[in-house]
Amino acid sequence: MKGKITIPLIEFEEIEKDPMPNSKTMFLLWIDDKTTEAHATWESLKNIKKNSVMIPLLSTEELKDWLNTHKTLLNDKAAEFVMVTNMTRVEKGVKNEEAGAEAIKEFRKFIPVGHILVYIGWVEGTLQKLKKHQISINNTIKVSNSSDELKKFLKVYGGLS
Repeated sequence: MKGKITIPLIEFEEIEKDPMPNSKTMFLLWIDDKTTEAHATWESLKNIKKNSVMIPLLSTEELKDWLNTHKTLLNDKAAEFVMVTNMTRVEKGVKNEEAGAEAIKEFRKFIPVGHILVYIGWVEGTLQKLKKHQISINNTIKVSNSSDELKKFLKVYGGLS
């Protein structure tokens, strides 16, 4: 015999804090015209969280297109974005000595506070190029030529446990 089931009303209390603070998806936008190092570095790292994704992009133009295509995602509070870029790369068949600075400016248009690592060979030259573009090194923008610093950056900001 079928009977009637009564489900009691459950009252929920509003939670002031994010109930799942570790549930964010981390997007690492890695801009470099030579993606071999990006893939090798990412694959060599242990303990990449399941909610971390590397997006390899070959140019500032690809970064701009990706950011424009994913505007809704960029505003999602469950997503965080960090960027690794080199400074000099070939874009549209031409060597661009300041591509990294241009990428930072593009990234900042969409993501004002995301962490950035400019991973390069020549630190002094990169600092001069950033200064020329009025980009200051601060607590969200770092410059390094050290693979250990790259791995540290990825561990702290790139979604590694």
